[in-house]
Amino acid sequence: MIITNALYTEIDRLKKRVAELEAALTEERQRNRVGEAVIRENEVLTKENMELTQSRDEWRRIATEAKERVEGLLRDTTKMVKDEDVISDGFGSAWSAYCPMCGKRTMQVVRPGKAQCSKCG
Repeated sequence: MIITNALYTEIDRLKKRVAELEAALTEERQRNRVGEAVIRENEVLTKENMELTQSRDEWRRIATEAKERVEGLLRDTTKMVKDEDVISDGFGSAWSAYCPMCGKRTMQVVRPGKAQCSKCG
């Protein structure tokens, strides 16, 4: 069997084509690995995002409940304090008319921004 130059040329061309296809296959496998890694990372981030969203919603619920409780306590406290039990300096400051030390109704406005008990000082 005689192999001619034309056959050698064709064999060389086919070897180069096989090498090109193998390189393309290797490159495609690498892209697939990268793509799979990106998909896995995306799944992790999606899960973390869902957990953060749930945490945020839980904190909003807790904050709303706390706000409602505080507002309720303020309403109850406001109902308990009578107008005559509060003294004011006329500049926006207000105090209980009852001294926190002796418990008597002896608090007086001394100057704007300051009130003190007439008995305790």
